[in-house]
Amino acid sequence: MRATLLLILTALLFLPAAGLGQARSRPPAPRWCTDATQKGDSAFIVSRAIKAVADSARNRIALKVDDFQVIRTASLEQGVIVSLVAANPHARGGGGLVWVDTETLCPIILRLYE
Repeated sequence: MRATLLLILTALLFLPAAGLGQARSRPPAPRWCTDATQKGDSAFIVSRAIKAVADSARNRIALKVDDFQVIRTASLEQGVIVSLVAANPHARGGGGLVWVDTETLCPIILRLYE
């Protein structure tokens, strides 16, 4: 009986560890992130970033791209960081920093400039 209990406890300790080495699949993106009809080119990525900032900002101002940086790991493109600023140089505030995932095309606002 004691050996059986020891065997069960040992099995429980090693059972969760077996699942850790398995590759995890990426959760599916929300439907509003992906559009099967669109290709994830730079113009579309910028438009997604501008729409995300425009939807979140209090005031509606024209935006332009200040910086566009592709992030790669092991030669695989992971996403793009887009820095947006007000198109009018005399405008105060506006714009932001946006991450756009290249696989799902989901924009994530990292910072809003107000």
